[in-house]
Amino acid sequence: MRLTEFIRPITSGKRISMHEAHALIMQNCNEILNLYRKNAGRFDPFLFRGVRLESDAFISEPINFRQPQDTPNKVQTIIDSKLAAAGFKALRSNSIFCTGNKYNAKFFGSSYVIFPFDGFAFTWSEEIFDLTTDYDLFNDKDSKKPNENSVAFVNTINDMSGPQFVERYGFKNTDLQQAILSEHEIYVRGKYVAVNSDHISWVTDLLDNRLDPPFTVKDEDESLKVTHDPYRIRYIDNPSEQVQLLAVKTDPQLIQYIQNPTEKVKKLALKKDPTVQDYL
Repeated sequence: MRLTEFIRPITSGKRISMHEAHALIMQNCNEILNLYRKNAGRFDPFLFRGVRLESDAFISEPINFRQPQDTPNKVQTIIDSKLAAAGFKALRSNSIFCTGNKYNAKFFGSSYVIFPFDGFAFTWSEEIFDLTTDYDLFNDKDSKKPNENSVAFVNTINDMSGPQFVERYGFKNTDLQQAILSEHEIYVRGKYVAVNSDHISWVTDLLDNRLDPPFTVKDEDESLKVTHDPYRIRYIDNPSEQVQLLAVKTDPQLIQYIQNPTEKVKKLALKKDPTVQDYL
């Protein structure tokens, strides 16, 4: 694969709101959240993927039997067979390609921070930055057949066992932190949420627990009503903290209509208008 394959159009993906992304990440992505938090203090230590899609966020998953754009299919097939024989689950044909370098991804498409769902698999190599370009594994431009280097590569690894291949080329399915920091290509297998890297500050706030709790479907509906008309808060029974905050941010006097305002909501209302103490 070369970097252009970071931007293969997604074949199955759904645009989602940032509220939806927040809820999905908190519910399903604890493994990667723990890793991203472990990397705190480094410069954007995340999985990035470039995609020809403009959205704040989307949810998707890799397709099976992905057809390579640049690497000869025969090369991908034999590499996958060796990785599978060595017990690897994330293969070139069933994964998305990521990198720890957002500029590599962003140069070729809209860059997204990837949040794989728990239980995801990954594969990377300590020795290989990009297998296709490192070994010049391309189809010949004229004949459309594998070039000489591709043929030679297949012949070289053909008689290797899976473990021999993995050892020879430094493939691993452990130490994702180091994989990200290496900026080498990483195959990631599993459902995932992607957040546009234009929202890096949002990602940082998420990791630092500075975001309000994610909305539920009910919250989302109520928030739309309150955003359109803050005074609708008077007609919502037991609104969530998120919806309460939306109302008092607009008009702190609305706290008088909120059933059981939370401490956070009270503090915000008092900060904006000390006279609301009369309602607390």
